[in-house]
Amino acid sequence: MRVSNIVHRKKTFRDEHGNLIGEGVQESYIVSHPRDYTVHPLREGERRNTSLFALSMNMALKELSDPDRRAYWNQRWHAQLTTPEPEAPIDRKTGKRHIYRRLDRYVQAVLRRNMKE
Repeated sequence: MRVSNIVHRKKTFRDEHGNLIGEGVQESYIVSHPRDYTVHPLREGERRNTSLFALSMNMALKELSDPDRRAYWNQRWHAQLTTPEPEAPIDRKTGKRHIYRRLDRYVQAVLRRNMKE
């Protein structure tokens, strides 16, 4: 096994002022068999999920570029940092509702959740 296949990372989460909100755990994983998309292209369900993700990310960036909408989302995001929203998915590790530590990911997740419904 080559050392270059091992990935180490530790995520840090900050608010819009650069203040540290939280840190993730130290993660290490091995990429042993990266997918070759020319040999194994995306299946229909994977393609649908990928396009839904891309669409929700573009919508989130558009929402956050408008100052009024950004203020709205920022208020919702700060509120869920202390009390998770009832619609938030349940974290598999803790069994509790997920708290988003990044504003852009929070907006994208809410929009994607609404698009799925």
